Amino acid sequence: MTRIKSKGLPTGRSGFRALLVAACALSPVFGHAATVTFAPKASAGLSPGDTFSVDVILQDFPSTIGGGFNLAFDTSVIASVSFTCNSSVWNFDCGNRNSSTGTLTDAYVSVFNAASGNLLVGTLAIKLAAPGLSTLTLTESPLNPWSSPDAAFLPTGRINPTFVNGALDFSGGNALVSAVPIPALGYMLAPAMGVLFGMGWRNRARRQTGV
Repeated sequence: MTRIKSKGLPTGRSGFRALLVAACALSPVFGHAATVTFAPKASAGLSPGDTFSVDVILQDFPSTIGGGFNLAFDTSVIASVSFTCNSSVWNFDCGNRNSSTGTLTDAYVSVFNAASGNLLVGTLAIKLAAPGLSTLTLTESPLNPWSSPDAAFLPTGRINPTFVNGALDFSGGNALVSAVPIPALGYMLAPAMGVLFGMGWRNRARRQTGV
């Protein structure tokens, strides 16, 4: 009995090329999205008890009248956080907040006329407690979701941005805040891998049935 050699996914250089082609074909679906995140910041010569500032920013935002966020942090590294909005953009109302409990709740901004693009939401004043590493976890404020000028027509007025967390590394007198990168390529490759696995399964089925 002749054994049929089945082929799965394409391998080698041709397989990788096929994977990239599939990812590129799907990339418009996973293009730039509205993002709430941190501007990278490095400061030197700091000690426990010192305070340094970090900006919260919007990237690739459609027209918005405002919104809010919650922030969770590690109190063993960060003693307290206070938020002050960028009033040069958000000129209607601001929810400036401060917290020493590990959670900053419902910091929000709003504007008379809609704003869009890459915008400074405001600044966090972070008071350091002790050297260490703290995740800075951003989530949307349920009380003040990011909204378009059509906010009266919720849920169509909701923007639903992506919240990109940050990390604070405080060591050796230096403090570094960086955004935790989104594995965008991974998101694009996942559907592409599904397509290629489906193709491989179909080819195996055809070979086994002789169709």
